[in-house]
Amino acid sequence: MTVFENLLILVARIFISSLFLWAGVTRVFRWKASTLDMQSKRMPGSLLPAAILLQIIGGLSVLLGYETRIGTLLLIVFVIPWAIKMHDFWNLQDPDRTTEKMMFMKSVAVLGGLLLLLVTGAGSFAFN
Repeated sequence: MTVFENLLILVARIFISSLFLWAGVTRVFRWKASTLDMQSKRMPGSLLPAAILLQIIGGLSVLLGYETRIGTLLLIVFVIPWAIKMHDFWNLQDPDRTTEKMMFMKSVAVLGGLLLLLVTGAGSFAFN
């Protein structure tokens, strides 16, 4: 891989990880609201610590390029059920349906980026 390609992978890692790190930290500081949000979608609030850990550990792994494929798998394990349960647009009517469908599709796009990262790995600019 060229230096430019490795730089692009680094930038992609920064962008992808920032989403998960920001969300994980936000859930810590908004614990009660996060628990209520999950419960509104029939998810037990007791899963919140696991969701936060997956996001923060996976996000740090991807950001630093340390065990990136494992971190990416942790984020994939988080994204798939989260998107299905939290953005269940198929159970809603407009205008909520449109909003949740957009959020679901954004999760699908992020999943695509994670799958690419799973294939490419961290690149050269990483803590291997």
